[in-house]
Amino acid sequence: MLASAGASLVRDAADTRMIGQLRSLGKQGKIINSEADVSGIGTLVSKPCPTDTDDDGMPDAWEAAHGLNPNDPKDASGISKSGYTHIEEYINSLVPEMPQDKQK
Repeated sequence: MLASAGASLVRDAADTRMIGQLRSLGKQGKIINSEADVSGIGTLVSKPCPTDTDDDGMPDAWEAAHGLNPNDPKDASGISKSGYTHIEEYINSLVPEMPQDKQK
């Protein structure tokens, strides 16, 4: 569970610290009331955003690869063959499929 816990695509220093505290089975960590309790949030590093010409939340390259129009913002809300919207399909593609999902 710890390998895939959290809502981050890439773990940062804060994620790593919290996972380490969890792995310690209560031997590390404390109740955190503010960022100051843990010497701040640490260094957060982000990657450049991929090009999204129509600002619909899906990168142009992903849209082109899936037969969508990188210049049409309305295609994000279009329904794919799976029944999900295209933006949901994109978001779901950002993380690997979990083993429990394969059993369905």
